[in-house]
Amino acid sequence: LRAQLEKDGYLLLRGVLPKEVVDDARSAVLQHMHSQGLIDGPLADARIATQASTDQGRIRGVGGLCNSPPMQAFTRAPSLHALFTDLFDTAPATFDFKWLRAVTTGESSGFHMDSVYMGRGSRRLTTCWLPLMEVGYELGGLVVVPGSHRAEEYRRVRETYGQLDLDRDDVGGTGWFSEDPDELLRLQLPLATARFRPGDLVLFGTHTMHGSCVNTTDRWRLSCDVRFQPGCDVIDERWLFDSSGDIPGRHSRWQRLRDDREAYPVTMEMAKQRWGLVLVRS
Repeated sequence: LRAQLEKDGYLLLRGVLPKEVVDDARSAVLQHMHSQGLIDGPLADARIATQASTDQGRIRGVGGLCNSPPMQAFTRAPSLHALFTDLFDTAPATFDFKWLRAVTTGESSGFHMDSVYMGRGSRRLTTCWLPLMEVGYELGGLVVVPGSHRAEEYRRVRETYGQLDLDRDDVGGTGWFSEDPDELLRLQLPLATARFRPGDLVLFGTHTMHGSCVNTTDRWRLSCDVRFQPGCDVIDERWLFDSSGDIPGRHSRWQRLRDDREAYPVTMEMAKQRWGLVLVRS
């Protein structure tokens, strides 16, 4: 697995989590969303309520939800711990914060590298993307760019965009490199996606470019990102509970000011011009 992850920059593994664990976690998420008026009709259908929306897939009040027994059983499942113990050849650690996503109709996650959000710790930090439901192409599943973590075609991207620290630097907005898959294809590497089932997962490192397809349905697309790293490595403390029980990264400079042009005068398009990464259509 280590060799394959190093070669391709990602791993798709089927059926790692027990289905009943995923089902219980999904039910907890849907009940939470229903309490916020985000669900129409039966919970199991995950239909999007009229005028319901989220902030880039973020759901309000997820702190308590992610610490609930069903979500803890999901994100800290023994099978995940065993997988990462084998992968790192040592006991793993995980961020306290978990990135729960509910993506609505017409939306997607733009293409990005995780290093720009959480690059102050281990170089072996690995994202574990976990679908909470059946995710076909129409629901907008994960898309990765195989080889982007090491290929020469992406070297300039890794050396510029991939070295950003959004809390430190002057580039504002979402932190996404691009929302246009055609822009990435002009870098001469393919995009890869699949149909995902509950229990499946995708692993990738912090310099693997990834995003998602657009959700073209009237249902929420539910997933969760959990980060793992070797327990012996330095960890990015922005994503751990502080002494008050809060997550500093949720209130960081970028989180608070990312749309303030005085604090963040540079847009991603401006930054790409500065880096020589404005990709002209052929």
